[in-house]
Amino acid sequence: MFVHFLKYIFFIFVLLFALTKNTLYAQQKNKVNPNGYNIFYYSNGNISSEGNMKNGKPEGYWKTYFESGTIKTEGNRENFLLEGTWKFYRENKTLEKEINYKKNKKEEWSFYYNDSTKLIKKEFYKNEFKDSITILFYENQKENRIYKTIPFVKGVEEGTGFEYSLDQKIITIVRYKKGAILSEEKINRYDKNGLKQDVWKEFYENGNLKTEARYIDDKLSGYYKEYTKDGKLLKAVLYIDGEIHEDERLQTLDLRQEFYENGLPKVIGTYNVRGEKHGKFKYFNENGQLEEQIIYNNNAIVAKGKIDEEERKQGYWEEFYPNGAIKSKGKYINGDKIENWEYFFLSGKKEQEGSYVKGGKQNATWIWYYETGEILRKEEFRKGLEDGNFIEYFPDGKVITQGEFLDGKKEGLWFYELNDHREEGNYKNGLKEGPWKYYNVLTNKLVFEGSFFEGQENSKFKFYYPSGKLYEEGTYVMGKREGIWKRYNEMGEVIITFDYNNNNEVKIDGSTLKFPNKVSE
Repeated sequence: MFVHFLKYIFFIFVLLFALTKNTLYAQQKNKVNPNGYNIFYYSNGNISSEGNMKNGKPEGYWKTYFESGTIKTEGNRENFLLEGTWKFYRENKTLEKEINYKKNKKEEWSFYYNDSTKLIKKEFYKNEFKDSITILFYENQKENRIYKTIPFVKGVEEGTGFEYSLDQKIITIVRYKKGAILSEEKINRYDKNGLKQDVWKEFYENGNLKTEARYIDDKLSGYYKEYTKDGKLLKAVLYIDGEIHEDERLQTLDLRQEFYENGLPKVIGTYNVRGEKHGKFKYFNENGQLEEQIIYNNNAIVAKGKIDEEERKQGYWEEFYPNGAIKSKGKYINGDKIENWEYFFLSGKKEQEGSYVKGGKQNATWIWYYETGEILRKEEFRKGLEDGNFIEYFPDGKVITQGEFLDGKKEGLWFYELNDHREEGNYKNGLKEGPWKYYNVLTNKLVFEGSFFEGQENSKFKFYYPSGKLYEEGTYVMGKREGIWKRYNEMGEVIITFDYNNNNEVKIDGSTLKFPNKVSE
């Protein structure tokens, strides 16, 4: 028994000696050369990072490694700031992303890859914010094929984006405003029998419309239009049941009138050269009073309702799609929309509904729908301004965005789920105010947290590893880093400290330096 005890004590002694030896070895190896090339090691003897130092600060080309020995990141610093292309790898040695920096901020294109190193997304940055466009690609294709483009302005979705089919036809036009989907237009679609239906459009490389046409059962029906690159109408040709009518191009209309027996006008309207109603038709009663106006396009009703002597829309009106389906309906007063209005998709499903007050201004609750019937967005207005609750949903009912407006500006608690992150916090007078938290959508782990004042970071901020452990902490003063910032490893140990003055690094604690670059994005 005593012999076994001695063997156990001897084993523990050998183990502690080995660990101590490795630790001392790593500590000896990790001595910093403030002006020259440095190599730092993990306790297991593998290199953790390597690169040049200048005046005790990382400068030039640096590499970091996983503890297993495979490369983790590599990139360059100029004047101690991240500069140029930085590459980030998975532990299985595959390239995960390439981020371009300019003076420590993301700039121009960043590229993201799947486990097979196939490009799946690229984002354009300007001064650290997403800008211009984000492009998503279909996965598992031999060639890069665009799936979707999303426009950004200063980090928020704004403008017109597109969704593409595998053969790279645009099939959906999505319009964004302030990070929310304003509308979706489905185009260039086939039915289940492979026949072209409804609206088809082509675009120039600059995004301007090139051609526009409408199909019914694979046959052109209505005007086929072509435009120049700068948006001017080049030609318009009328098709009927797939056959071209060259002599029908934007012809002068023929004004015709019908009269009652008492000589007063009954109907006044215009016809195209084929004798179809085209344009405004005014209908009068026997006393000569204007009763109704109907607007036609090649015999198809576009809109109908009452107008007054000044030709201002009054009372109930309806608007229609070219196929006769209802597009919208509601009331006018003196030419302005008033009270409740409803808008519909071409399929007849409701697209949005809400009410107007004097001056044609949106008011009270407005609701937008997906074409499948689910609610897309609910929003409150007061005299044309967003005022009250705002909430937006995914088709499955999950909330995308939720908050409140006051006089057209965000106010109080808001919640967002955009792309790969979720954020929540308060606004005051349209600007971020007080505590905000950002989470990774996939893991539900906190990414960072901190407080804002008048839209700028202004408090202690904490950033976290994907595991949820603290990665970095420090203080912002009106959007700029100030004072001591600390960076940690996943064991909770401080590995480097920075001292900032007006957002500039003025001091680095070189004795604890291990990871000179950003560990994660």
